[in-house]
Amino acid sequence: MNDFSPHGINIPSGRSGNVKTTCPNCAKVGKQHLKDTSLSVNVDEGIWNCHKCGWTGSLNESKKKVEYSRPERKNFTNISDSNLQIFSKRGITQEVVNRNKITDSSTGWISFNYFVDGELVNYKFRNPKEKDFRQCAGAKQVIYKYDDVIGKDEVIICEGEFDALAFEVAGFQNACSVSQGAPNPQDQSTDKKLACITNCFEVFERAKTIIIATDNDLNGKNLRDILIKKFKAEKCRVINWPEGTKDANEALCLLGSDKLKELVQTAPFAKIDGVFSADDCFDRMLFTFRHGKNRGTPTYFKGLDGHFTWRTGEVNLWTGYNSEGKSKFLKQLLLLKSVNENWRHAMFSPEDLPIEDIYDDFIHSLIGKNVDRAYSNVMDESEYRAGYEFIRDKIFIIDPVKSTLENIFERASYLIRRFDVKTLTIDPYNQVWHEMATGEREDLYISRFMASLKLFAVKHDICLNLVAHQVTPLFEKEKNYPKPNLYKVKGGGTFADKTDNLLFVWRQNRNTNKRDTSVVVGSDKIKKQMLVGFPGEINLEFNAVTNRYNEPGQPSPLSIVEVGEMEDNPFETDQINDVPF
Repeated sequence: MNDFSPHGINIPSGRSGNVKTTCPNCAKVGKQHLKDTSLSVNVDEGIWNCHKCGWTGSLNESKKKVEYSRPERKNFTNISDSNLQIFSKRGITQEVVNRNKITDSSTGWISFNYFVDGELVNYKFRNPKEKDFRQCAGAKQVIYKYDDVIGKDEVIICEGEFDALAFEVAGFQNACSVSQGAPNPQDQSTDKKLACITNCFEVFERAKTIIIATDNDLNGKNLRDILIKKFKAEKCRVINWPEGTKDANEALCLLGSDKLKELVQTAPFAKIDGVFSADDCFDRMLFTFRHGKNRGTPTYFKGLDGHFTWRTGEVNLWTGYNSEGKSKFLKQLLLLKSVNENWRHAMFSPEDLPIEDIYDDFIHSLIGKNVDRAYSNVMDESEYRAGYEFIRDKIFIIDPVKSTLENIFERASYLIRRFDVKTLTIDPYNQVWHEMATGEREDLYISRFMASLKLFAVKHDICLNLVAHQVTPLFEKEKNYPKPNLYKVKGGGTFADKTDNLLFVWRQNRNTNKRDTSVVVGSDKIKKQMLVGFPGEINLEFNAVTNRYNEPGQPSPLSIVEVGEMEDNPFETDQINDVPF
């Protein structure tokens, strides 16, 4: 019988088929009536779904565990007087050094040792003479002082080991730090830099209050904003360092432990969205003034980039006639961002179910060969597995069972915080469970709906895609449909009025020549043209064999993909599969 116990699921001995039991995830997410048997489990197939909290999952005995290197060391008391003196000069007592098992490396560098459940999992060597660091190659990235913060209601998180130790000197053992410092605001992705947060996310999910104590510089403020976004503003407090200090260790040395304790105790809660002054955004204003505005990033179709690029914080409405490829083309654009920039995507796409068909469609385009053995151009299993390994942490599907906009946003918010998802796609509009007020006009509801999409995109700094059908004109024999019109979206012109960008996909010869592979893709509306592109269109061709689009006479932008060169998943297998919905 399948063993569900590692997931906390209790199945009575000898049971098979479908079983109803209590859900262990309901307690984690704060649901009430925890004794309800809301979890449906298919014991034979190894799958489950909770009808209360939405938790789903499966047993997959073929899952591969990420193998990490483990540093080997038994002596955690050896530290030289010269290195101990460095801590003393920074106000860190020998008692704190000893308790945290800080030692010398074999070359005389300071060794900050990282423990999880008392086991050494990583270390960071610091050159005592200059700011130079080394970590154990291939080791798991975790937060420093994990064992001091796991299970704590209040957790302090800062930027470096000396800062975490400074808090301990001031009486706060519940302080930890990121393992690789703060990311630069210009970094396209923070996945690897902040893998320690992803791998230790349970610490912050369980905490009731998180005190953010990052450095008072541009990178530190960037890390602060990222952490608030990941942990939710309502549970975060932020330490504002006094003039002349930039971090906890400086505050300890210059102002003393009592002042550092006061800064922790009086740290204000993070600002709640909705009320702003110029002070709140001046750092970002100054940064963009010096380095340039947030411009759209490429689609990797050279012709299309003049008419549309991906700009975060914006809503893109994709329209076209039924079955003319708007969803398929959008999927290829998402895949290109994953291949070239490691973007991750959340998708609500009920019309493409079952879920495995969605993933197979992405793999078909990625590899350029069919996944169906009924066709001659089928890929081999090694290619299929390579495609799976690439997309498994790039594409997340949101359960269509709970299809209100509120529930879609709830799950997308989790994915954005946990996995740094860059886009949310709702495909199509008419599959969302719309909650119109009694007597509400449809155009006013659509206006409210689109405003919600825009606010979500801005709040989370993502690209939000909405797919909506065109009004289908009357069929006329031997005549093609006209080009899609921005005011002919089903539901009315309010869509066009409220979206940032409106794009269309059109098979202009479909009615008169079903085999014609030509496609017109373009933009009818671009709100911020100097940053995103100018309205216009390009001609493309679709190759059903490779499941790819290309500009005429040019290879598909996906043709650069080499199976052996695709980036490995940076997260642990369990981190990807244990998504709680």
